Amino acid sequence: VEHLRCLGCCHCFQFAETKVSPQCFCAGDLVAEIVKELKTRMKARGDTGQIKRAEQLLGEIQILKAQAQSTDAKLDAILKHLNIDAPPPTAAATATQQPLGSVAASAY
Repeated sequence: VEHLRCLGCCHCFQFAETKVSPQCFCAGDLVAEIVKELKTRMKARGDTGQIKRAEQLLGEIQILKAQAQSTDAKLDAILKHLNIDAPPPTAAATATQQPLGSVAASAY
């Protein structure tokens, strides 16, 4: 949204490809008010959109975390069933994951 002036006294505003001129280009104060309101709404929608995207990503991360925990538990059960000791954890695994299951817990 942009406030445009031509010839110093004609006022209009533009959004996308559309130009709007209330009161035959003579309403400078009205155009300024409309532009201010539209910019406020655009910012609010942008902030809301970012929050919604962040919430969606958080939900996806939680799903992936639950899937990883489920996989860890299944691997622990398989290792226990086959009487195999769990391999030592890597540095990245100890920093980001909490051990799951009795076999993984005994390896830490």
